[in-house]
Amino acid sequence: MFVCIANCVLICGKKDRKRHGGSPQGLAYAQPVNGGGVQVVKVLYNLPVIPVDALQLFDKSTFVYHLMADCCTATSKLLNYLVLFVVFLVGVLVIVVSALVLASNFRTLVRDWWLWVAVAAGIVIIIVSLLGCSATKKQNRLFLSVFLIVLGIVFALLCVAAIASSIYIGNVNSIARMNFAQLNSLSRSDQQAYEFIRDSYGDIYHDNKCRGGQCQFPAGQVLACSTITCEASSDVAKTLNEWLRDGITATGITSGAFSTCVAQAHNDTSFRAGNTGASAWCGSSTRVINLVERWSLGFLIGLWVITAFVFVVCLANCVLICGKKSQQGVVVAKPVQGSTGQAYYTQPAAGVQVVTKV
Repeated sequence: MFVCIANCVLICGKKDRKRHGGSPQGLAYAQPVNGGGVQVVKVLYNLPVIPVDALQLFDKSTFVYHLMADCCTATSKLLNYLVLFVVFLVGVLVIVVSALVLASNFRTLVRDWWLWVAVAAGIVIIIVSLLGCSATKKQNRLFLSVFLIVLGIVFALLCVAAIASSIYIGNVNSIARMNFAQLNSLSRSDQQAYEFIRDSYGDIYHDNKCRGGQCQFPAGQVLACSTITCEASSDVAKTLNEWLRDGITATGITSGAFSTCVAQAHNDTSFRAGNTGASAWCGSSTRVINLVERWSLGFLIGLWVITAFVFVVCLANCVLICGKKSQQGVVVAKPVQGSTGQAYYTQPAAGVQVVTKV
């Protein structure tokens, strides 16, 4: 995407140079002045500095020359509008999804700071996109510069959040590839991710006043667990039972490994679900970890997409600022046919401009 943007800028500049001998794009008309000078009677764009040999003299009364960066500026403005519209929609989507997760009974399975960062980022993105549209339309250097600074700050914060999330997702992905027995002996970084998910499950079990989920190994039989019931929400109970039913089919579940899992959860002071909740967790652990991995991966992809969009807007905004800065300077022209002198000069401004003989 970024290569395409850069290539577009190069193509626009190259096209202008080929067509007009290196002269920038734009249009102005001129007519002779008594004594052989040239008077500019209409200026369609502000005028940058251009070389003498860039101007083409067509006859005694008219010459046409082209000014710099209009193609690239127009492309950047269009890109700005397009990306800002998409960013606005992304900001709305981020707020809606984050609000739904915050309002759900399973919000504890995702880190709270993720959700609040997402909500704040969504609000800032919407505001920035609206300000960006206004700045792009007016192409005011002050507004564009402030907009670029805000974008830079947002981009930096998003990069920090995305990198931190990537590290966490890496740990979750690691434990999701393990069987049940391997979850009882984890490295330090993987253990932190595992304990966060386990404690979050315990919070759901405790906060919804759930009971049941006690699992045992009857002699010569596979693991069997009692049904989970929750006073606060039957929907939560239904979900927890689905997790338990899927989790007990995982590979690596033995009587010894299961007892170790229950003991570790029960001895964790941050786990609030008690011994019964610990049993329910151990029966559901592999299923819950796989689910969190998918949720977290989707969140991470969305976060990096937003970060990329913000970076694209930064690039387009830089082009607009540079283009605005370059729209100033002087016009240098060859004398009209039959006149004397070497060159003619004017300082661009709005309205009619006069080129006097040097």
